[in-house]
Amino acid sequence: MVADEKVISALLQYPDVKRAAQALGITPQSIYNRLRRDDSFRANYAAARGTVLEQACFTLQGFIADAVEVMHTIAVDAENAPQVRLNAADAMMRHMYRLTEIVDFETRIQALERAQVEGINEQRNEVL
Repeated sequence: MVADEKVISALLQYPDVKRAAQALGITPQSIYNRLRRDDSFRANYAAARGTVLEQACFTLQGFIADAVEVMHTIAVDAENAPQVRLNAADAMMRHMYRLTEIVDFETRIQALERAQVEGINEQRNEVL
């Protein structure tokens, strides 16, 4: 049996279960079985996947200013075709709207989580 760590590593390295299984010399079904039946494996995979996604997000965040500058340069360059300029402006607007929406949701979720913790703490104090 292949160690969980190796299976998780393969799942993170390859684009699908079939290719991860091939690289490990096991069947895709054995990976699916672990994902379906092994809570510990599933939790470890989710944690590792979350770490990889978080690292990728941090890397991409480092490029945001450059990407915005590129879109802005394209949008304001009068030598570009009007449709190209419009597409760049539209992309900036769509991405800004989505980012604003995400930040707003995050702020609201954090407020709800704080309120929940405060409510739990108040209930504990009443019991004591």
